[in-house]
Amino acid sequence: MALIETTQPKFRKPYRQYAKNRIQPEGESRTKQSFADQCEINNIIQKFQATGAITHANKHQLHYGETDGTTFHEAMNIVCEAQEAFSELPSSLRSRFGNDPAAYLDFVSNEENKPEMAKLGLLTPEAEERALHVMKSPVTIPEGDTVDPT
Repeated sequence: MALIETTQPKFRKPYRQYAKNRIQPEGESRTKQSFADQCEINNIIQKFQATGAITHANKHQLHYGETDGTTFHEAMNIVCEAQEAFSELPSSLRSRFGNDPAAYLDFVSNEENKPEMAKLGLLTPEAEERALHVMKSPVTIPEGDTVDPT
């Protein structure tokens, strides 16, 4: 019978010296050295101390504007509610809007789409009745004007 030589795994322990395996890159480096000054942290800090602004802020200008008083949290809640309402729609309706809640909200917020919304079943019965009433009401045309049939 031949004996099978088994070796114990070597565990590294603290406070012991081990040979360091250093890898030396071979060939030409692919790193562009022309950007070395731009990436040097000391140069970046010097520019910041001199100008008071990081160059990123200069590239992407700050935007100031008026808001309606809605906090970021409230706005995110509105977005979540709109996405939930859209996800509760049947898949055929979602695909009609390209599975895009923004397209759905644009469609629903347009008053001219009420008759089609009624056909799709998106209106409550009261709102549906009002939309049908608007559709059946006679259109008055000023004298001398014509109506485009389309």
